Amino acid sequence: MIKVSMPAWIIHLRRVSLLLIAIITAIAGCSEEQRFPETRRVVDRVTEAEVRAFLAVAASFPEAQSVMPGLQPSPPEWNTHRTLPVQEMAAEERKLLADRVTHDQILRRLPESREFLRALRRERMSASQFAGLWLTLAAAINRSTVKEDSLIDSILQRSQPPLAELDRDTRVFASLAPETSHDIQRQAAWIALADRAAWLKLVPPSNVERVAAFQEELNKIFPKELSTYPFLPFADLLEDEGTPFEELPESGRDTDLKIEI
Repeated sequence: MIKVSMPAWIIHLRRVSLLLIAIITAIAGCSEEQRFPETRRVVDRVTEAEVRAFLAVAASFPEAQSVMPGLQPSPPEWNTHRTLPVQEMAAEERKLLADRVTHDQILRRLPESREFLRALRRERMSASQFAGLWLTLAAAINRSTVKEDSLIDSILQRSQPPLAELDRDTRVFASLAPETSHDIQRQAAWIALADRAAWLKLVPPSNVERVAAFQEELNKIFPKELSTYPFLPFADLLEDEGTPFEELPESGRDTDLKIEI
């Protein structure tokens, strides 16, 4: 039998073709394996498909409201016996706020039940992506309670002078007179206030519209405090700074309170 050798260029072409087929198959497999390729952040726009997938997974996590950490800011309560300088206590307060709710913290609180893991696989979503969506949607829910867009910018601007003063204050907190330490703590409330305003400023308007469309379903998952006005604990401070805090004329509910500039 006479063996006919195949030309080298044909062999090379076949190898290239097989390699391309393998690459295309691998890409198709990856897209099939992971439906959402990115982990969302607060600043990212969320799609309707992502919200629906999130809700489908969250249905296997009924204890979410009680397990997830609280997010609402509150004025600081510093121990008057602390011997740190005021500037260091202010830095410590900022770190506490930054560490209060992070992606990794949410991730650690997710269940390891078969139902939850099965739901993730069904929606082709990773636990990290679910945690990212949780934070992104939480911010959008809280942002939806602030109807005055200009208020956020106003808070960020007005907070700069008092925060700068705190950063320059080298006095030991425990050495201050009671009246002075009270004033310092009141001034330090701007830390949490500005932190929340900066967080809400990151939220895209489209995300606020998105959570409004799924409000009933999301309210069953997220802590109820997210649906309350975030600046309510700082009403006195804002009034003293020239930002009147008033109730809407036809309602006496705290959830209907607003700040007018």
